Amino acid sequence: MGDNLVDEDVFRALENGNVTIPIDTEPRETTARYFVRDLGETAQFLAWLATIRQN
Repeated sequence: MGDNLVDEDVFRALENGNVTIPIDTEPRETTARYFVRDLGETAQFLAWLATIRQN
């Protein structure tokens, strides 16, 4: 997870099979697999991820 453009280098390095997520108020071009707009969506995403990982 990252909230600025510098994180794109990490997203590119981890793009094969990893969970990568930018946090931004508006969608933008990214190599990340997922996207959240704020900390509330971040919490929802992590709860969802925990649920599917348990199953």
